[in-house]
Amino acid sequence: MKCEWFYTQLGKGRWKLSFDEVSKKVFEYVKYYNEERIQKKLGYLTPSEYRHQITQNQ
Repeated sequence: MKCEWFYTQLGKGRWKLSFDEVSKKVFEYVKYYNEERIQKKLGYLTPSEYRHQITQNQ
């Protein structure tokens, strides 16, 4: 997760999330990053799809 987002939220006084809410947002971002975000360098696959493809070919 981009650290800039945290700093902009802090600077605007919007940091009113609990620890559990922050944990949930970080988990959601990691899930997005690994399972939904396609990568050109991975042949336009998500990291999870690429990992699955590599393990199937071994």
